[in-house]
Amino acid sequence: MTRGGSATFSPNLTVDDGLGKKSVDTDSNFTTITVYNDFDGDSVADDDSATGVPTDDDDDNDSIPDSVENQSTSTVDLPAGAITVTIGGTDYPDSDGDSDPDLWDLDSDGDGIADSVERDVGSDGDGTANFRDVDSDDDGITDSVEGTTDTDGDRTPNYLDTNTDDDGSLDATERTDDVDDAELLRI
Repeated sequence: MTRGGSATFSPNLTVDDGLGKKSVDTDSNFTTITVYNDFDGDSVADDDSATGVPTDDDDDNDSIPDSVENQSTSTVDLPAGAITVTIGGTDYPDSDGDSDPDLWDLDSDGDGIADSVERDVGSDGDGTANFRDVDSDDDGITDSVEGTTDTDGDRTPNYLDTNTDDDGSLDATERTDDVDDAELLRI
């Protein structure tokens, strides 16, 4: 069984009495058991084609709907390094190229900041949602370096703050002045 799908089992029933006598169900009254995947363990089937059971609108439970995380590459710009993962004949976007489709990846862009923190909004006006954007404030310093700390105490985490040290100079400018990341972030 693969992630994102389901499997149907029709077991043959054999009864062993422990004394060497076995009987086999020959009247074809088989029980069919269908098992659906549940990536986030919330007891709701991930497979949207499941019938007769509720299906999950957020397979990885990161607060970003599958309909957003699974947008076709023809309707959304994916970052450099993104790939498409094919599972069961369906193509899924994988923003960080780790072979885990975004709808099952808790950190879709691989920057160390959970999708549930970054959410499905874009902060820097480049059209890429933060959960797919490796530089959410477009200052030239990746989110994985800036992190979620708020160095200057302005209630904006560094990965969204264009002036993380609140010195009046934008990080993008300081970055091009060859200031190292530790100095920028006062680490």
